[in-house]
Amino acid sequence: MTTEDGETVHGLYWPPAPGRPLVLFFHGNAGHVYGWAQIRQDLLPLEAGLLILDYRGYGKSSGKPSEAGLYRDGAAALAWLRSRGVVPEDILLFGKSLGGGV
Repeated sequence: MTTEDGETVHGLYWPPAPGRPLVLFFHGNAGHVYGWAQIRQDLLPLEAGLLILDYRGYGKSSGKPSEAGLYRDGAAALAWLRSRGVVPEDILLFGKSLGGGV
């Protein structure tokens, strides 16, 4: 995903089954997408999709962390999902610790 200020945000994505929701997961400080990928198993019975992203400066994402940057990263994730046909009504936001602010 590319943010409005040109950073690249890395994530892991599993699309939802037709008609099912998608969880956009914002992890906490010092987390990374691979450490949280196991929650995909918890969502399988629900046929829900999942997008987990690494904020700028985390994991494979470019840039340096900042409060404004975190918000841009979240906005980029939402735009990326919409570009793939996921409607806002089907997106469930979940934030853990630092991710709650995003």
